[in-house]
Amino acid sequence: MSITREDPGVLWLLACNEPAVRVLTLTDVLGEPLDTPEVVAARKAFSDGPIARALLAPGPDDVYAKWQGAFWRLAALVELGGFRLTSQLHTTSCGQS
Repeated sequence: MSITREDPGVLWLLACNEPAVRVLTLTDVLGEPLDTPEVVAARKAFSDGPIARALLAPGPDDVYAKWQGAFWRLAALVELGGFRLTSQLHTTSCGQS
């Protein structure tokens, strides 16, 4: 039995407002290549999504503060697929807004 786009759980995940959920559903659940238009569009939208905004928001001064410091936030971004957020990460890590 294979999972398809018509599966109710897949439809629910693909309807999510969070681009990271859509990317991970397309790539990890459905096995879509990273260069398909739908995956590319969701990856581009990720930096404006709620998860990325929360992870890039200012946090505690201690970079290793458990689950909240910059180290953990960057680790979470990498776990979500290593999305290209270079300029935002640089700005955030330098304390600029």
